[in-house]
Parts: sequence; structure tokens; C-alpha cells
Amino acid sequence: DTNEPGYYSFEVCPNSGEYYIVFEDLPNGFEVTGQNTGDDALDSDIDENGRTDTFEVLEQDNLTIDAGIFEPCTIDPMVSNVDPICLGTEVTLTATGGD
Repeated sequence: DTNEPGYYSFEVCPNSGEYYIVFEDLPNGFEVTGQNTGDDALDSDIDENGRTDTFEVLEQDNLTIDAGIFEPCTIDPMVSNVDPICLGTEVTLTATGGD
């Protein structure tokens, strides 16, 4: 435990066997990124039950084993003019307020 939200650590002896981590009680309103889908430091390593695959603790820390959670945003589109948008009409959309 590192006492910071979202971070964890634990100590085990290197080369002492296989382990897995179970993440429970994820924050309300957050979702898990896809498991093992892209950059290992950004994607999730947990399955639908919150459990990682087994891994071996070697000589060096592996800081990429995580739950990869995010808070989804809600997009509320608004049309500012009253003209209908018809098939074949070119429209420019502008978004604000997101990160």
C-alpha cells in the first residue's frame, strides 16, 4: 500500500513463485480498459472478475500490472442551427469541454 489513490505495492521475495492480483471495489462511475489491448502501461491486466493472470516476481519490479480504469465522459451533442442535416450534406462538428 502506498497510501495514494490508484497506487499499490507489496513485497515478496524475488523468484518465490507465481502470484496474481485481485482488484475489488473499483470506484463507482469508472470502467476498466480492455485487457491486454495495446500499451501494457495503459491497458488493463484484469479479467471480468477483477483478477490478473498469474505472474512471477523476478529481480526487477513490474509496474505495468494494473486495473487500467478510467472515468468515461458523456457527450451531449447539440445542433445550433435549425436547418435539417440531409444525406450528402457536409457538416462540421466542433467539440469542447473534454480532455
